[in-house]
Amino acid sequence: MTRKFLKKTVLLSYLESKLEAGEAIDQSLLDETINKIRARADVNMPAITTTNPTELREKIRVEREVEFAFEGLHYYDILRWGIAAEKLNRQFTGMKLTNDPANYTAFKVDEEGYLIYQKRNFAKGVNELWPIPQAERNVNTKLTQNTGYPN
Repeated sequence: MTRKFLKKTVLLSYLESKLEAGEAIDQSLLDETINKIRARADVNMPAITTTNPTELREKIRVEREVEFAFEGLHYYDILRWGIAAEKLNRQFTGMKLTNDPANYTAFKVDEEGYLIYQKRNFAKGVNELWPIPQAERNVNTKLTQNTGYPN
């Protein structure tokens, strides 16, 4: 991990933790966290000024998604935010293959002619947790398996 990556992670996580803890967010905190990231010379994005919790939460989430694209964090973010089922249970499509989807048979396409890539089957209330390995349950017999996984 690079130093820049770690700094962005700490700054955005700090702001998010303050927001989720219900603490008051002021412009100086925004300037020391998210706006410090957005003001980098190679990025030069406009400063965030909203301190409204609902609006700011959305801004932080988008900022994390953009800043950490391809870093492997987004999946864990949406799990933590409790929105994984909403984000993952949808049809993912690929390139447009046809303008006549009703008569196209080479590959499965949607009603607009796009390749149907993958349908996620994220089970809300189950897939937020991972199964507890049997080896760990053997060591500590008081552990029980998470809901949705076989005992």
